[in-house]
Amino acid sequence: TYAWLHLFGLEADVIKTQKFRDFVQFQIENARKIGIRTIVTDAPLNAVLNHFSGRKIEASERTVILNLMNAVTEFKIAVNPQNLSVHDLNSSENKECRRGIRTVRDAALSDAKVIWEIINHYALHGEMLPKSLIFIQQNIRNYSVIEREGQIVGCAALQIMWNDLAEVASVGILDELRGLGMGQKLMTHIIGRAERLKLHKIFSLTRQIPFFEKMGFHKIPKETLPPKIWKDCMHCKKFMGCDEAAMIRELEL
Repeated sequence: TYAWLHLFGLEADVIKTQKFRDFVQFQIENARKIGIRTIVTDAPLNAVLNHFSGRKIEASERTVILNLMNAVTEFKIAVNPQNLSVHDLNSSENKECRRGIRTVRDAALSDAKVIWEIINHYALHGEMLPKSLIFIQQNIRNYSVIEREGQIVGCAALQIMWNDLAEVASVGILDELRGLGMGQKLMTHIIGRAERLKLHKIFSLTRQIPFFEKMGFHKIPKETLPPKIWKDCMHCKKFMGCDEAAMIRELEL
């Protein structure tokens, strides 16, 4: 099964933007999901998406494909045949390209169980406070997730504590995918949410000091944080000997 992909108004400065690449990748993934196995296009997909391989097609194959596609569409495809290329969505090269797809979004209620599993995996190792599934479901609006190939591989929460302050909590990426930039992309989304809510500051209690410094946070004395934040900490077995640092970031509104 073939799909025809034509990109209108291709200009060099547009092609180079990440939004445009994300849009093209979104179209390709939609084609894959509905069972399309081959994309025929006159667009330079291998230039738009790194490592997305394609091949030029012979004259006889071009004729067959164009006749087939023109027979089932009201829009007649008229292109320079020399510009046509074919991209097999099931090829090993394009599967490799797909592995890099990462989507960050606000969590849905159906994501609660996976979020619960990620959080409590880290809680078992003493790296995060445990949360009940019911708690996550009731507070699902606070959570964001990052997906890879359609599977949730990380989560984070933005919990409002005060009129101008929120906590970034429960930041976790699956162990085997750490170090690939997913945490940074997830945190960028969380910071964006905080800015849209017009929050002045966000903080976190963490041992991952270099990571949070990279995201624009700096250390502050814990006692400068409002007493309300210690409500959850009282349930931590390390409460009396906490080894986490308090880090904060002021937001530009």
